[in-house]
Order: sequence, then structure tokens, then C-alpha cells
Amino acid sequence: MPYKNPVDNVRWAYTSAKYNKGFDLDSIAEDLGTLGSALTTVESEHLRPLRPAVEAINAQFEGIIGLMPGVAEKAAIVAEHARKQ
Repeated sequence: MPYKNPVDNVRWAYTSAKYNKGFDLDSIAEDLGTLGSALTTVESEHLRPLRPAVEAINAQFEGIIGLMPGVAEKAAIVAEHARKQ
């Protein structure tokens, strides 16, 4: 946050006016509490039930990723044969 008493220079007047506005800490605290409650609800009602599906998908990806080195080796063999012909 910029210094509360900005430099006395006309070049900084616009920036100072934008950044040195007052704010209501009580209102901010209340809004953060509301946001926290909303995030808790989203997590418990929407994200947590998806966990088994996400874990199943991740397991499939792990299997696919595990096959990649073998696929890369076979692709190299095919590319080598193609260069020879």
C-alpha cells in the first residue's frame, strides 16, 4: 500500500487519490466471513462428492503416463525404419 502522506508532486496526485482512499474494516471482515462460509459450502456440497471420480480419473492418467516411455521407444523404432526406407 502506498505511503499515506504522498510526495507533494503534481505527478503523483492521481495515483495518491486512487490508493489513499479510506476503507471500512468492519465491512471487510463481514464480507470475508461471508466468503469463508460460501467456500465451506461449495467444498462440502460440490467438491467433496467429486473426490471419488477425480481419484478414478487420476488413476487412469497414471496408467497412461506409465505407458509413455514404451510408446516413445516404439515410435523411435518406427521413425528409424521410416528413415531407412
